[in-house]
Amino acid sequence: MISLDPAAITAMVGIVTLLLLAAGGAYWLGKLSNRVDQLGKQVDQLSTDMREGFRELREELQEEIRRGNQQLLQALANHTHDADGLPVFRVPVSAE
Repeated sequence: MISLDPAAITAMVGIVTLLLLAAGGAYWLGKLSNRVDQLGKQVDQLSTDMREGFRELREELQEEIRRGNQQLLQALANHTHDADGLPVFRVPVSAE
């Protein structure tokens, strides 16, 4: 029969424990790495969505500025001044 002294048993238990801890750590590290990758993809998607949203808002704002400028030009082109110097608009400007 094989006889083991207490020091050898303690060493074997320690080695097995370290192997189990290393395996568990590797598992959790892999799981954490996967979560980080998922978060990276979500951040990239959010960045793309925000960039598209800002582009759409900028285009809408530019269109509103163009429309306002067009109304101002129409008002300037279609007005005169009365004897007191007050403006008289011949064509009403739409109130969009």
